[in-house]
Amino acid sequence: MNLRLATVMVVLALQSACDEARRPETSSENPVATASPRTRVTAQRVFVTRDRQHGPATCSPQEVGELVVDFFAAINEEVVEASSFFAPDMEWYSLSEWSREEGKRHFVSYGYDPEKLESYFQRRAEQHEQLHLLEIDVQYERQRNLGHVAYVVERTADDLPSSDPIAFGKGAIDCDTGNIAVWSMSQDTRFQRAPAICPGQAKPPRIAIACVRA
Repeated sequence: MNLRLATVMVVLALQSACDEARRPETSSENPVATASPRTRVTAQRVFVTRDRQHGPATCSPQEVGELVVDFFAAINEEVVEASSFFAPDMEWYSLSEWSREEGKRHFVSYGYDPEKLESYFQRRAEQHEQLHLLEIDVQYERQRNLGHVAYVVERTADDLPSSDPIAFGKGAIDCDTGNIAVWSMSQDTRFQRAPAICPGQAKPPRIAIACVRA
C-alpha cells in the first residue's frame, strides 16, 4: 500500500467516526426522538437572533419558529390540516379580534377537537386569511417540559381592518411532541400595542425572527 492510499483511508475512517458522533441519540429518554417528523411546507425562513437555550431541540427558538411558520402556511395555503400542528393533549386555541363592522369577535376550542378547528380554519380561508410570523420568543419550563412563547404576527383577511394587521399573544409548545399545546392570540391594538420581543427586524413574508426570552 502506497503512502497516498494509506492517507486517504485514514481520512475516511476519521470522517466516518465524526459522522457517527454527530448522529442524534434514539433513546426513548430523548424528547427529540419522540417528536413527530414534519416536512417544511413554507418558504418563510426563521433567523434566531438570541439563543442560550438549555432545553430540548424541539423547544429551541429555531424549531419553535419553524413550527409556527409551517402552521401558518397550513392555514394560508391549506397544504395540510392545520389541526395536525396541535398536541393531542392541547389545552385551548383562542383568538379575540375586533373590526369596525362587527365589533368584538372571539373563537375558542378547548381540548384537541380537529373537527371544530378545521371548520374554523376553513371559514377563515373563505375570508382569504393570511398569517405571517414576525417574531417569537421561547422560555423553557423543565417541570412540565413546555416551551412558553410570546409572539407578534402579521394577520390580514377580507373581514379584518387593513389599518390594523398586527396580532400578538402567548402560548406553549409541548416539548415531547414539538406541537402547540396552548395558543391565545389577540388582534385589537386600539388599547394595547404589540410588544417588542426579539432583537432584529422581521421581513414578512420572507423572514421571521426567533429568540430565547431575555
